[in-house]
Amino acid sequence: MRLDLSNIIAAPVSRLLSYDYNFPYFLKIPIQGVGTGNVEALSSYLSRQAELLSEWSHPYTQRLLKAYLDPAELPKEKQIPSYGMHACNGIGVMQARFSKAIREASKNKIDPDLMTLKPIEFLTDFNNHGLMRDALC
Repeated sequence: MRLDLSNIIAAPVSRLLSYDYNFPYFLKIPIQGVGTGNVEALSSYLSRQAELLSEWSHPYTQRLLKAYLDPAELPKEKQIPSYGMHACNGIGVMQARFSKAIREASKNKIDPDLMTLKPIEFLTDFNNHGLMRDALC
């Protein structure tokens, strides 16, 4: 038995239009645990943002930094290393970059420093002159 496929009409072809410029890239989602002693980490907040946009967290953070930071403030590497996501919870360079980008994206409505170790930065330092000295820990 042979099938005659010559009478089948081809499916219409069209292009899908993308209106992602109308879609807010940084969503106004609340920070979990505000006002308690258990505030979510900045990496967790960024992961939730990426998840709601159906995007992997690593490309999301790269696009976020590129969208809200000056080119001189961006990391020198072409790609942000994957461990950079965890570095945003600390008190280093990556934390400062992510905090500035989120502050700009939220129009100063979110203080991302509260989701990092920044509030307790001066409890200890590299020279062990802070309150949390190695001998006391």
